[in-house]
Amino acid sequence: MTSKFAKKLGQVITNIGVITKDQTNPFFKSNYADINQILPAIKKELHSAGITCMSLLQNNSLINVFIDQETGEVFPNINNDTIGLEIQSTKAQDRGSEITYYRRYSLCSSLLIEQSDDDANKASQGLPVMKEGTVEYKKAVEFLREGGNIKRVSASWNITKEIENKLKAAYV
Repeated sequence: MTSKFAKKLGQVITNIGVITKDQTNPFFKSNYADINQILPAIKKELHSAGITCMSLLQNNSLINVFIDQETGEVFPNINNDTIGLEIQSTKAQDRGSEITYYRRYSLCSSLLIEQSDDDANKASQGLPVMKEGTVEYKKAVEFLREGGNIKRVSASWNITKEIENKLKAAYV
């Protein structure tokens, strides 16, 4: 990356500032900034700096690419071996949700967007164990019936193979 492009991208990062988490995930009981709140904030700053950002799907993974509109320089340089965040879903609706989820997280990471973060605290405590028949179990079944992905459930819950099989059987 040229120093001129790095300076432009650095100014974008400085200007974006903090984005408020405006949505609540009812299943995981967590707050997040919706992609539709993030995109206008970053588009404005990127446009002002003369940079285009694209989220590309390549080799079944998502990659954010930044393009200097003045010079055509691309960051990062991508080729056929470039790997981003791997998309694992096979159903169209699940895949779309996963892409949106990854776009949100990768854009926030790439542009150092500030948000309050409780993920580290949750991770240090370990995941709670999901038990059959609980409110959380019933919510997981409903989430899966509505097209949710079992991997998203297991990201917030410690799920035994037995419970995973029961969850899968409950929503098929």
